[in-house]
Amino acid sequence: MKKLLSIFCLAAIFGTLVSAVPAMAATTASLSPVSVKAVAGRSFTLTVAVNPQGVGNYAEKLEIDFPSENLEVTSFALSNDWIALPGSGYDVTDNTNGVLIKTAGYPGGILGAATFGTITFHAKKSGSGTIKIGNSSSAFEANSQSAITGSGTAFVVSSAASASSKKVSAQVKPKGLPIVQEATSTIATSTPEAVQPKINNQTAAVSEAVSPGYPWLWVIFIVAVLAVIGWWIFSRRSTSRS
Repeated sequence: MKKLLSIFCLAAIFGTLVSAVPAMAATTASLSPVSVKAVAGRSFTLTVAVNPQGVGNYAEKLEIDFPSENLEVTSFALSNDWIALPGSGYDVTDNTNGVLIKTAGYPGGILGAATFGTITFHAKKSGSGTIKIGNSSSAFEANSQSAITGSGTAFVVSSAASASSKKVSAQVKPKGLPIVQEATSTIATSTPEAVQPKINNQTAAVSEAVSPGYPWLWVIFIVAVLAVIGWWIFSRRSTSRS
C-alpha cells in the first residue's frame, strides 16, 4: 500500500512539472518602444517581436488592440523570412474597432526572439492610452497551439496647435536675446553720427589739397618760372659772346 502511494505521489509531481513547463516556456510578444509621444496629424511606427523561449514555433497569429478614437493603422510590414498566411480572421485591419490581426509562418520554425513586423500608426487626435497584445494572439507549434501574451506600448498624442506654439515660443525667447537687441540698436543709432564727421573732415582735406589755395601762390609760381626762363636766356647770350 505504501509503495502504491509513493508511485501515485511521484506521478502527480511529474504531471505538475510537465504541465508547468509549457506555461514557463509560453511564447511572448512585445512592442517597442514601450512609450510614444506623438503629435496629432503625424505618424509613428512600432516594432513587434515574438519570443518562443526555446519552444519550436512555426507560425504566429498576433492581435494588436489600440484606441480607434486616437489612432488608426496605415500600414503593416512583415520582417524578412516570414510568409504571410491570409484568411478569414487571420488578416484583419479594423480601424473602426481598433484591431489589427496578422498571421505569418516561419520556414523551419524559430526557437528564440525574432522581429515579426512593423506597424505604422497615424495619430488622429490628442489623447492617451495603450497599444497592447490582444487575447486572440496564438503561437502554432509542431503538435500544439498556445496563447501569446506580452506587454504593450503607452502613448500620448498632443494637439498640433500646442506643439507648434511650444516651438514658436522657444524660438522667440532664446537666452540673452534682449541684450543682443539693445546692443544692435545702440550701434545702429550711433554709427551715422560717429562716421559722418570723419567723412566730412576727409572730404575737406582732399578739397584743400586739390583746390588752388590762395591766389598769391600762383603769382609766386609764375614769377619763378619767368625768372628761370630769363636766367636761361642770359646764360645763352653770355656763352655766345665769349
